[in-house]
Amino acid sequence: MGERHKLTKTYLMSLPEGSYMVSNLFLNPMRSSFAEEVAPLNMRIHQWDRIIAADVQQKLCIVFESEAEFQKWLGELNYHIDKGEKHPIH
Repeated sequence: MGERHKLTKTYLMSLPEGSYMVSNLFLNPMRSSFAEEVAPLNMRIHQWDRIIAADVQQKLCIVFESEAEFQKWLGELNYHIDKGEKHPIH
């Protein structure tokens, strides 16, 4: 799992294209408030608009190498939830 960072416009612009960004705010244990592949630089202004629309700017996010890595992490997280174990999302 990647490290948590505050989701700012500067941070978004610094991320490698194709990595997978996930808001630390979850609507439920299976769905983040915002999760997308990091767009090419020329499309990130539109991605930033979607981040603002989801109201996750200035909140913590986690960046994974790929969506597959995120799905693996999410599966492990939900395994602990199903077992009734506490497992912090962050």
